[in-house]
Amino acid sequence: MPVDHSSPLSLLPETFDVAVHHLNLTAATPFRVLLGSIRQGKKVVAADTYATAMAFYSWLRKFAQVKIPVTDYASSQRNKAFFASLTDGFLLRITHGRAMLRSAPQNPWLAELFPEKDDFLLKFSDFLGINGSWQWFRNGILFPGLDYPLHPYYGVYFPTRFGHLQLFDQWLKSQKPFSQALDMGAGCGVLSFYLLKNGCQKVTATDINPFAIKSIRMELKNHPEASKIGLHAGSFFDGLQPKKFDLVVFNPPWTPGSIANSLDLATHYGQGFFDQFFEQASRLLSGHTLLVIPFSNFGLVAGITKNHPIANEIENNRFEVVEHRQQAIQQAPSKRRNWLAELRQNEMDELWVLQKSKSNIE
Repeated sequence: MPVDHSSPLSLLPETFDVAVHHLNLTAATPFRVLLGSIRQGKKVVAADTYATAMAFYSWLRKFAQVKIPVTDYASSQRNKAFFASLTDGFLLRITHGRAMLRSAPQNPWLAELFPEKDDFLLKFSDFLGINGSWQWFRNGILFPGLDYPLHPYYGVYFPTRFGHLQLFDQWLKSQKPFSQALDMGAGCGVLSFYLLKNGCQKVTATDINPFAIKSIRMELKNHPEASKIGLHAGSFFDGLQPKKFDLVVFNPPWTPGSIANSLDLATHYGQGFFDQFFEQASRLLSGHTLLVIPFSNFGLVAGITKNHPIANEIENNRFEVVEHRQQAIQQAPSKRRNWLAELRQNEMDELWVLQKSKSNIE
């Protein structure tokens, strides 16, 4: 997703020298002893089996849940930060692209992402993240309305909820095919492929994350309409000719908050993010261009913010609402209720269709 940060975050996880002083985790090591060492700032390296490492990782998660019970969004963030402070000290060794644990899952990204490192230590949590990403990439994700799966590369955002995608697809079906569309903050490219499916003649997919551009490029290798999607690396409208587009789809983060890693750029927005985007859009887009923004009122219903960034922009009179679609979040029935399930009852998926106000057209 598009961002504007003066100091870009690394796309790759932090690595550590194998010579760093550490304690070894084995099946015979008491977990509380290792926890005490981690809380003193020492490193613990998994040196037994993958099952033992997973057992310790799960034990740390339960410890965090006891220390900071999760009852709402604020406590979930405190719990997340505390758990990260514990797992940041838990490492495993990677040698020649392989995890040095018996029965550990292996994947080619360990070598591909770190081509210049033959022997190093990696946070166990980052290893799990890489392995999970590899599974999504290898198996693919089938989004509703598309006839083929997408395979997001490591570090690339992809939707895990589909309500806003369905709103976008339904809206596209109600429109005549667009000639030139911009998919800003394309991530894995899912909105670009919806545009192709609905007859768009040319799509420019942009993202500040070079892995997102790589991911879409790999998707296009075997796509019959690959020539209709152009790729551009950049933030917001940098390096583009905005007035040529009759449709701009802006897929922003939905949650205000701090940015700790590259994926946070796709899920959280900082202060001034929407101000900068709308200032550029109001200045650079033509009067006929439709601006479509999939969004959610999660920030409002979770009590994170009292401001809806799109509704606030409408009050500035630079844009007017052409259409506003919304629908309740679809949840699978469950007897177990928690704070998030309760929150979801009031959350809405949204699709905003905007156009420059007549008073804002030169």
